[in-house]
Amino acid sequence: MWRVPGTRGRFYGRDNTLADLRALMQVEHRVVLRPQDDLPGLGTTHLAREYAYRHRHLYDVVWWFDCAARPTESGVAFLHRVLEQLADLGGRVDQTVGPKHELRSREGWLLIFDEVDRPGLIGEMIPTGPGHVLITSTDPLARHLGSTVDLPPLDRQSSVLMLLDAHRGFELELVTAEAIAAFVGDRPAAIARIAELFATGLVSPEVTLELLRFGNMAKLSRTIPQNQVVYLADLFLAVRGLRAPDTWSIWLDLSEDYLEHQLLHRHMTDARSMLLHMLRTLVNGPEPIHSLQCLCRALHDVLPNTQGVEEVCRAIDNLPG
Repeated sequence: MWRVPGTRGRFYGRDNTLADLRALMQVEHRVVLRPQDDLPGLGTTHLAREYAYRHRHLYDVVWWFDCAARPTESGVAFLHRVLEQLADLGGRVDQTVGPKHELRSREGWLLIFDEVDRPGLIGEMIPTGPGHVLITSTDPLARHLGSTVDLPPLDRQSSVLMLLDAHRGFELELVTAEAIAAFVGDRPAAIARIAELFATGLVSPEVTLELLRFGNMAKLSRTIPQNQVVYLADLFLAVRGLRAPDTWSIWLDLSEDYLEHQLLHRHMTDARSMLLHMLRTLVNGPEPIHSLQCLCRALHDVLPNTQGVEEVCRAIDNLPG
């Protein structure tokens, strides 16, 4: 019985972490995987998926539960959604699966509760029995759900290999790849986003490195979500005329995605509407430089006390035109 979402894809590094996870699972049976130092973009979900694939032959049931809280979801609605997933599994194995019910299987089971945002509610929902439970969470309170394994950033060699595999049509020097990996803290999510820029064929590794250096992007990537590194890099490319006109919509989509997540999370509906309006003016507006300057000032208002944003604003203010 198998339900693990997404495709496996290529996996880079983390063999030691996977070995530690397996060893602890055999002793404790319930393990919590958390990002080291609460850094974003370290790939807990990706590692949990890889663990499931590598060890699926040891279990006759491997089942994945989506436990990420929805923005407007109440605690009752969250519990109902998890119970529905448990009931789905119960129907497949012809058992009652849920709180205080033991899950039985011939060769053992592995249940993965991914992105547990409400650890206080999920603890009582986990079935008992002779199986293994893997929980991924960024919430410090999740530590009480089981023994903890901290997921560190990628090792530098794996980060570089990830970039080398994805650079496509550009000649990527080893020293440049190492510098890019260092700037984003060897976080796989940030490296994947930069690889997407490479794949467009519009951005060279050298320009990417220049953009990361400008405005102290490494610090910026640790103070707001890692994807913002790529969004601001894209902004620079647009201002400098390095993007073709038909790629404006790509940047618009990326920026809207960022604003949707960040500003809604911060409950800044008015700011979100204002910024989305400014973004749309970039496509057809007669003064794109002026629009970009306004956008950066708005970003500065939304994300105060962020050194990278301040430097971005100053840089664009100083552009000619």
